[in-house]
Amino acid sequence: MHVVRPIGYPSVFNTPRHSQHRITTRWWVPAHWLWRPFEVALVMPAHGADLIATFNRIPLGRKPFVISFESHLPRLFNYEKTAAFRYFSERLQDDRCRKIIPISHFSRRVFLQQHEASAYRRELEERLSDVIYPSVEVPAEIHQDNRTQGQLSVFFVGAHFSRKGGPALLLAAKRLHDMKWPVQFHIVSELIVGGENGVWTDPPEAAFFDEYRPLLSLPNVQLHGKMPNDELLALLQICDVSVLPTLCDTFGYSVLESLAAGVPVIATKVSALPELLEQGKTGVLLHLDTDEMGEWRHLFKFDQSGQTYRKIYRQTMEDIAGQLVDAITHMLEQPQQLTEMKTNARQTAAERFDSYKQSSVLDSLYSNVLQ
Repeated sequence: MHVVRPIGYPSVFNTPRHSQHRITTRWWVPAHWLWRPFEVALVMPAHGADLIATFNRIPLGRKPFVISFESHLPRLFNYEKTAAFRYFSERLQDDRCRKIIPISHFSRRVFLQQHEASAYRRELEERLSDVIYPSVEVPAEIHQDNRTQGQLSVFFVGAHFSRKGGPALLLAAKRLHDMKWPVQFHIVSELIVGGENGVWTDPPEAAFFDEYRPLLSLPNVQLHGKMPNDELLALLQICDVSVLPTLCDTFGYSVLESLAAGVPVIATKVSALPELLEQGKTGVLLHLDTDEMGEWRHLFKFDQSGQTYRKIYRQTMEDIAGQLVDAITHMLEQPQQLTEMKTNARQTAAERFDSYKQSSVLDSLYSNVLQ
């Protein structure tokens, strides 16, 4: 069987890394430059293919396809009552769409809620597969002796620094420095902030975050900027714990990469993250005020340019920072428990997210949908 997939970071995690089929990766056309609703469409050459395996984007054309998704599908926010939304919803229930694959139980809940009143709900639900988690390469060996002795090395990655909880991380770094705890923070980020730069959790202006920027100069904070993925993974290998104190992340691929490296994760209890981590065993889940779907309760509920939202944002960062300090100091005080968490992290990655196991699951699904 010949399967084609679009080029892109999510495709690596959500299609087979080690397939019995022929997998071809192809460039796709950014048609949303012509018309915004096309941001949910996949325009990609599929000649010679038996099946398209895509993520979030719904393929145009005649080839059969399977589609994995992270939350809403179609991902047409603020277009729910338009002809474009109806058109792409119809594409999900026609004969070309062979399976709709939720990558988490969170994504499945969101999808079913989104289509609760849809005329196509029954057809869409019939096409839903079981949850198939993204995959990660799990190293055969992990050399934890490379990790710094005598201090705790903390890893953070995220281009959208503010959405991922970067300000809370910096506040925690300041408190830990003042308390003289031996902690070093490694930040891999382009420091993108502000609604004006496309960060939807933020007040509009990037200048709102100027109050946090001086903390980047703390002696226990090292800013690495943007890094190639191989260098990022090499840095992760020498860290003791990874943090994702995010306000809004549908999944969190960095969590899988951290677990595979034997690095436990401290993350907010939001969206799919509670599905990936086991409290006290592979990481620590921080409290965040969430709704019944598991999303941050205050998102899109206020005028984000107003003072009420700014106050909520600042207070949320302070609250998360306090929880981060507690979690990190506990790890320093309980080194044996941290060692056990590192072992558990890698074991969990091997059992639940291993690329060979997940490739086999997807290979079988691809074969079955074309029978």
